[in-house]
Amino acid sequence: MVNCSICDEPYGDDRQPLLLACCKGAALCEECLTAHLRVSNRCPLLCQTRPSVRHFVKQCLEATPPMEEFLKSLEAREKENEENSGPITVE
Repeated sequence: MVNCSICDEPYGDDRQPLLLACCKGAALCEECLTAHLRVSNRCPLLCQTRPSVRHFVKQCLEATPPMEEFLKSLEAREKENEENSGPITVE
């Protein structure tokens, strides 16, 4: 299961991921994205984009692939990241 990077809630029918139009491959749920854009004029991730709220959410909606396909790609990316990072050990 893949979760939103901000609220950590799992994506599904009631919480759909949006592909951020400015950050290649980054995704957040629409609720977190719109909440963030109400208090900041910067992208919620590390890029320097200063989107307008109305246009940015629309761009993200247009950039986001169909839900099922997008969730599969997010799950595959998360699995790949877990495999590449290996187990965490404490010394």
